[in-house]
Amino acid sequence: MTNLHQAYGVAGVVKITQILRREIVTAMRLVGATTIEDLRPEMVSTLVNTITEAWVMSLHRSNVSTGSQDW
Repeated sequence: MTNLHQAYGVAGVVKITQILRREIVTAMRLVGATTIEDLRPEMVSTLVNTITEAWVMSLHRSNVSTGSQDW
């Protein structure tokens, strides 16, 4: 298997490093983090979190509309 350095040389490694850095900086700005220390696990949304939150909200809406207090 050819690695990045063999396929594209040092310039390819430099380029991908620049791209990754820009992506990380952009993502950090989007969540309001200015340093690595500012990052928290709860800033990451996963598919599981999204599905779970949607499920909980649908349960809540269902209980509110029926007047039920049970979960």
